[in-house]
Amino acid sequence: MSRSKRLAAYLRWAGEQGFEYGRWDCLIGLVAEWVRRERGGDPAAPWRGRYSTEMGCARLVAREGGLLAVLTRGAGLAGLEATDTPRTGDIAVVQPREPGSQLAGAIHTGAAWAVLSPTGVGLIAARPVGVWRV
Repeated sequence: MSRSKRLAAYLRWAGEQGFEYGRWDCLIGLVAEWVRRERGGDPAAPWRGRYSTEMGCARLVAREGGLLAVLTRGAGLAGLEATDTPRTGDIAVVQPREPGSQLAGAIHTGAAWAVLSPTGVGLIAARPVGVWRV
């Protein structure tokens, strides 16, 4: 099965998982599980079980130096290399184009960025801040 088809199936499945801080969110769930399925290992292992609320997540990310630092560390643990040219299935920290939006972990679909929020998986236009090849 092609990567595009695997990603589409994964995003459908991911959208059915709900949203729960520390279990299935943009840090622990969507991005980390995609990397685990495509490459093996657990890029979110250092943070599993360390928070269960939005405030706890915010504190952890702040202690780690920000979302970019967290995903950089996780990508390194998974053996991913940084890239400036995202392809379908690559992961990133993105800045959504919607005013007032915060950085988010995302997966490139080829045409947009897939992100997870309390309302589910969505596709957004965003500017990548850091990208890693999966």
